[in-house]
Amino acid sequence: MLSIDNLPEYACPEKLGEELVYKYILAKVSNEDGDEKYVVRVTRPNIDHGSSLATLEREAAEFKVSSFGGGRIQFKPRGEAVITIFGKSADLGPDRARDTTAQIIKRRFDELYVQVLV
Repeated sequence: MLSIDNLPEYACPEKLGEELVYKYILAKVSNEDGDEKYVVRVTRPNIDHGSSLATLEREAAEFKVSSFGGGRIQFKPRGEAVITIFGKSADLGPDRARDTTAQIIKRRFDELYVQVLV
C-alpha cells in the first residue's frame, strides 16, 4: 500500500522547457485516517486538465482525490528566472487554492521567483 507521504507533492512528466506555458492542476489527496496532502501536476499544453486529474486518480487510486481546479504555468528559468501561475481550467474551473499551488512550486523551484496573477 502506498503511503500518502510517498506520493510526490509535485510531478511533471518531462523536463520543463524554456518560455513554454504548461497546464497544471491542484488536488487534495486524503486517506481513510484523515491524512491529507495537496499535490500539483503539470502537463503539456495539449493535455486537458480533466485528463491530468484522471491520471492522478489512477496514480493515487488508494486515496480520495479532490480537485481544486487548475490553470496555466509559465517557466522562464533563464534570464528573468521566474515562474508565473495564471489562468483557469475550462474543465475543472479556477484554482481555488492558488497560494497553496505557489507554495508547492516554490518548494520545488526554490531558485526561481514565483508570481501569481489573479
